[in-house]
Amino acid sequence: MKSQTLDSLILLIFPIALLAVTFYKAEFSRLCIGQESEPTRDGRDFLTQSRMIRASACIFIILHHLVQTVTSYGYVYKGPITLLNYMGYLFTALFFFFSGFGLIVSFYSKPDYLDHFFSRRILSVLIPFWVANLAGIVIEVVKGLGTPSSYLKELVGLTLINGNGWFIIEIVLLYCAFYLFFRFLKNKDLALILMLLTVLFIIVASFLRGHDLDSGDSRWFRGEWWYNSTCAFGFGMLYGRFRDSWNSFFEKSYKIVTALCGVAFLLVFSQSIYTNNHRGYYHELSFHGQRDALLTLLIQTITCLLFTLLVLLINRRLTIGNKPLKFISSMSLEIFLIHGFFVSMIFGGKNYPDPIFFLAVLISSFILAYLLSLADSYLLDKAKELLTKLQNNEKRKKMLVTVLLVAVLFLAVIALFSGRRFILAKSEYEDELVTLRNADVGDEVRFGHFDTDTLLPGAERLTWIVIDRKGNSLRLLSKYGIAGSFYNQKHEEISWRDSDLYALLNSEDSTQAFSRYEVRILSEDPGTKETISLLTVDDAKELFATNKDRELEITSAALANGTNENQKSKYNEWDMKGYRTSWWWLKGSDTPSVYAPIVTEDGEILEDKKVVNKPAGAIRPVIWITLPSEN
Repeated sequence: MKSQTLDSLILLIFPIALLAVTFYKAEFSRLCIGQESEPTRDGRDFLTQSRMIRASACIFIILHHLVQTVTSYGYVYKGPITLLNYMGYLFTALFFFFSGFGLIVSFYSKPDYLDHFFSRRILSVLIPFWVANLAGIVIEVVKGLGTPSSYLKELVGLTLINGNGWFIIEIVLLYCAFYLFFRFLKNKDLALILMLLTVLFIIVASFLRGHDLDSGDSRWFRGEWWYNSTCAFGFGMLYGRFRDSWNSFFEKSYKIVTALCGVAFLLVFSQSIYTNNHRGYYHELSFHGQRDALLTLLIQTITCLLFTLLVLLINRRLTIGNKPLKFISSMSLEIFLIHGFFVSMIFGGKNYPDPIFFLAVLISSFILAYLLSLADSYLLDKAKELLTKLQNNEKRKKMLVTVLLVAVLFLAVIALFSGRRFILAKSEYEDELVTLRNADVGDEVRFGHFDTDTLLPGAERLTWIVIDRKGNSLRLLSKYGIAGSFYNQKHEEISWRDSDLYALLNSEDSTQAFSRYEVRILSEDPGTKETISLLTVDDAKELFATNKDRELEITSAALANGTNENQKSKYNEWDMKGYRTSWWWLKGSDTPSVYAPIVTEDGEILEDKKVVNKPAGAIRPVIWITLPSEN
C-alpha cells in the first residue's frame, strides 16, 4: 500500500516537470493574438507561441495516454495524476485550433498561399505520418506480427497501425476541403461557412458511426476521439477570420472574461468527468446509448471550447518560449505519432513500476522522434524539389492537385457511409472470425448488418447470442427483435413451411444482411435444413430459465416499422429508461393451423392463442454458421 502511494506521488513529478519546462523563462506581455506583425518584447510572435503551446500539449497527450494505461482508463485511482485520464481531448483541441487558425491567417496574409498548399500543408503532415507508419511496421516485423498485406495497408494508412494516426487522416481531409473551397469559390465567407459545415459533418457522421466494438484496430471515423475535439478546428477558423474583433473585445474586458472563462471551465470540466463516467460513449448496445453519447459530446464540446479560449486568454498576458520547448516543437508531430508504439507495442503489458514505465516511454519517444524528424526533413525537401519542377506547367500542376484532393475527399465519404459494408467487409469478417472461434455458449457476438437504429444512416452491426456450439458450428439467436411482421398475411390454416414469415426469412432480402464473406459461412440447420429460422416452442423453454429471461427488447427501427411496443414490464420498470419489449413469433409445426406460437411481452409462451395474420409480432431470427478451418 505504501509502495503504491509512493508511486502515485512520484508520478506527479512528470506533469509538474512539464509545467516547469512550459513556463521556464515565461514573461508577462501584451501579445495580440493573431497579429503576427506585432512581436512581443523579445521577438516571439504569435506563430512562435502557437508552436510552444503545441509542444507542451504534445507531451501532455503522452502523459494522458500513459495515465490511461496505468489507471485502466480511470478505473484504478493513481492519485491526482488520474485527472489527466480525462484531459486528452482538451490538448488535442489545441492542435485543431491552431491548424484552423493557421489556415485562415495564412490565406489572408499570403497572396500565393494556395499555390504551394500541397507541399506546405498536406505533405508536411503526410510524410511524417508515412514515416511513422514505416517505423511501426519495422517494430511489427521484429516482434513477428502482421503480414505483407497488412503492412501495405498500415503503411499508407488504410489500417492505422497506431491509433494516434487518426488525427492526420482527419486533418488532411480538412486541408483538402479548405483548398477546394477557398481555391474555387470567389466568396471567401461562403467558403468559410462551407468549411464550418464540413467540420459539423465530420462530427455528426463520426458520432453516428459509433465504435467498432469487435475490432482491436483503430478504424476510420469510429470512436469518440475522431470528433470530440474537432470543434476547435472550426473555432480556430472563426478566430482567425475575425481576430481583430476578438482581440479588441478581449483587450477591453480581459479580466472579467478571463475570470468567467476560468470558472466556467472548471465547472464544466468537472461535469464532463462525471458525464464521462456515468454516461459516456460506450452504451451502444443499449437503446439509451445515443442519448448518453450525445449528452457526453455536448458537454465535452463546451469544455473543449472553454479550455482553448482560456489558454489563449492566459497567453495574451503570459508568453512562453525556451530552448527545451523549441526543441520539442521541432519534432512535436513525430512525438505525437510514434509514442503509442512504446505505450502499447513495446513497453505495454510489462510489469514495470509506473514511474519507470513513464520514463521509458518518454525517453524512447524523444529519441525515435528526433531520428524520424531528420528523415522527415530530408524527404520533405526532396518532395518539394519534385513539386518545384511542376511549376513550369502551372495548369497541369493545379489539375493534378485538384484531382488528388477530390479523390481523397470522395474516398473519405465512401469510408464514412459504406466502408464498413464494402471496403472494410473483409477485415470486418476476419475480426468476426476471431471472436466466433473463441465464443462459448452465452457469449454475445457481432455478425451481419441490419437497420436497427432510426438515428443512424445505413445498417448497423447485428448482435447475436451463441445458444449452441458443436465444434466449428455455432447456432446464433438475435439478441433483439429486429423487425416485425405477420406470421401469415391471410387468415387461414397454414404450416410453417408455407407461411409468409418462412418465405421472408429465407428470401434474398434477408441474406443481404450479410456480406459476401459472411454468406459463405452461413449453414443450414442440421435438423430442418433452414438457413434463417426462428426458435421452436421447445427451444424457448430450454434456453430461457424464466419468463423474465424471455422478455424481448426490440430495436428503434423495428418500432418505427410498426412492431408492437410494450414499455411496461411485469418484471422491470422500463418506462423511464427508453427500453421497449414486444411479443415475438416462434416457429410453428408442419401441421396447418390458424394459430401460431408466440412469446408474450412478459415472456410467457402461448402455443395456440395468436392468429397467424396478427400484425406487428417481433422477429427474432436464428442462424447457424460453420467456421472455416484455420489452415
